Amino acid sequence: MRLKKANACLSILSMICLLAHIATCVYSYIAFIYMPGPIRATADSAAVFITVHAFISLYLVFCRGDGFRIDRYPRQNIRTHIQRIAALAILLMLIPHFKAFGILMYMQTTGQADNLKLFMLSEAVFYALVILHIAVSFSKALITFGVITSEQAIKKTDRIVYVIAIIIYIIAVYSILKTQTLMFIG
Repeated sequence: MRLKKANACLSILSMICLLAHIATCVYSYIAFIYMPGPIRATADSAAVFITVHAFISLYLVFCRGDGFRIDRYPRQNIRTHIQRIAALAILLMLIPHFKAFGILMYMQTTGQADNLKLFMLSEAVFYALVILHIAVSFSKALITFGVITSEQAIKKTDRIVYVIAIIIYIIAVYSILKTQTLMFIG
């Protein structure tokens, strides 16, 4: 149980760093200011916590069989599947996301914005996956810590988190679309 709690702690720390990274990127997009220091610091912090969290999660699922117990969390099947599918999709989309600034610089300096719509779509999907994974995972971490125990508290927490997640997603995607449209279309 200690390893599971440590992993839940890593999960919360990852969420905090990811949300800080998203906030920094959103500010950068809206203000038209590239801030490599804060953007990189929040991304690197998130990467450290996420990497350790991912390895411990894989260990817990495949070596401890924890991911196959359906008595642990209510409605675990669908939420766990969403959580894991989102995590795998995030891993697949990390490389294009890491190269996002370079892609934008190339498109801006060459005037070739042919793939702008595809770029904006991929960033919007990436943000959706990250925010979805965070939203689905948050109450599970709180359950692991014993902070929430009743089904009613889980539902209430989930509703609040989902509303916040939707708001964050809308702001993030709006900032991406607005900035890219202004940069390349006018």
